[in-house]
Amino acid sequence: MSTKDTIEIVSEYRSPNDNEFFFRQNPRSTMGVRDLLEFLESEGYQIQFIPNWQIKSRITHSSAQIECGIRITKI
Repeated sequence: MSTKDTIEIVSEYRSPNDNEFFFRQNPRSTMGVRDLLEFLESEGYQIQFIPNWQIKSRITHSSAQIECGIRITKI
């Protein structure tokens, strides 16, 4: 049985924030994107992965499934 401490419920859709980006696969597995993220980190940005359970995608006219999201913030 689960407790309140281990359950998270996402109940609404919202538009992505300006610093959030979503991908079909882990962006660190794509060479150009990986290089860009490493550059941003070297310039003082923090790359935070958004947990999968927080991602619900509503994409029209496409069968694409969004599986990974990142949030970029300046440290």
